[in-house]
Amino acid sequence: MSKPPRRIAPLLPIVQVDWEDSTSQSPWGEVSEHLQHGALMCQTFGYLLKRTKQALVVVQNAALITTDELHHVSNSMTIPMGCVKRVTYLR
Repeated sequence: MSKPPRRIAPLLPIVQVDWEDSTSQSPWGEVSEHLQHGALMCQTFGYLLKRTKQALVVVQNAALITTDELHHVSNSMTIPMGCVKRVTYLR
């Protein structure tokens, strides 16, 4: 078996995704209290596994089968493109 590369970055780009997420308030309260909460700005960092018109899939971990073939990934997050504000390619 050949040695894996030192980094997976050549296979999957490393990205920072700035995206907006919804919030919810569950306890009973005045209407004005519920209107004070807006969407949250979030950031996700990881390997960009897939990008479509509908969504981004970012994973935190990746394992290789060979030096140029992915074997397994874990801790994936699918972010709808409607929520994505910016994608920055870090490597």
